[in-house]
Formats: sequence, C-alpha cells, structure tokens
Amino acid sequence: MLRLTSQQAEKFYEEHKEKPFFKDMVEFMSSYPVVIICLEGEDAIKLNRKIMGATNPLEAK
Repeated sequence: MLRLTSQQAEKFYEEHKEKPFFKDMVEFMSSYPVVIICLEGEDAIKLNRKIMGATNPLEAK
C-alpha cells in the first residue's frame, strides 16, 4: 500500500481532467492509502473488471 500525492493522482486520472468530478476524485484518492496491483495475462484487465462489477452503484449487484 502507498499514499498517492495529489500530483500522482492527477496524472493517473488525467483522462478525466475536464470532468466535474475530477477534483473530488483526486482529493479522495490522495487522502488515503491505496492498494497497487499488477495484472498479468490474457484479458487480465477485462477479467478483473468483471470481478469488480459495475462502477455505477445503481447497476451494482
């Protein structure tokens, strides 16, 4: 686990820079320790997202 700096969080989420939630997301992600994982293998990201489930709470199971 590690704690991201604001600059690290901004860089990681830079694709969302123009979205209204960007500032709050950066503040949240740099406020607490985070767990870093390394995904390997065929379709690793796709499979991990399937395990994690929907990002929208209204769609979550």
